[in-house]
Amino acid sequence: MVMHLDATLPDRCVKTNLPAHGKRLKRNLTWHHPAWYLLVLLNLFIYVLVAICIRKQAKLQLGVSEHYLKKRTRLIASAWVLFLAGILMLFVGLTDYENYGALSGIGMVSCFASMILGVIAGNVVTPTLIQDDLIWLKGVHPDYLATLPDWTGM
Repeated sequence: MVMHLDATLPDRCVKTNLPAHGKRLKRNLTWHHPAWYLLVLLNLFIYVLVAICIRKQAKLQLGVSEHYLKKRTRLIASAWVLFLAGILMLFVGLTDYENYGALSGIGMVSCFASMILGVIAGNVVTPTLIQDDLIWLKGVHPDYLATLPDWTGM
């Protein structure tokens, strides 16, 4: 989806195309060109500094349905439970010398998996490009897109 940064979106869920009934999620989205990730190979700290300086930002209010909000809340809660279980397994593994490797390893994998689940569940839409007054988004429901006017370009 391509939209103007000042555009007002319809009162429908961007993920399910169901009526949003006024429910909106405020999102502060940031983007920079993917080539800047190569700086991580040089130094992570340098990448973070450069990314903060060159990023482009957009503030959006996205319509979301009650159905999507419940699903998103369940996934985020599951991620937290998985993370806490992973921390518990990690510490129990450190005190149990016989099963140290297995239990601690499972705990680390659990923590890592919970972070991935949390990021995936927390993202409503993802910016693929932000220019001066336009933003390109992915992750929008195809039926939602079909109801919007076609973009004719700049």
